[in-house]
Amino acid sequence: MKATQEYIPMATRRVFLKYYSASPKDNAYWRREDAEAYMEHIRSVYKHYTSPSNAND
Repeated sequence: MKATQEYIPMATRRVFLKYYSASPKDNAYWRREDAEAYMEHIRSVYKHYTSPSNAND
């Protein structure tokens, strides 16, 4: 028997667990609200790193 290990990136794991959704209704399906919450998180992180006020962080 060959042992295998799998690596799942943290962000991928969080997406599938609906970490970014405020109140996930069903973990079996990806819904529009989940996609919007995830995109909003991406925008906020991008804004943090591209904002001139955070240039020295």
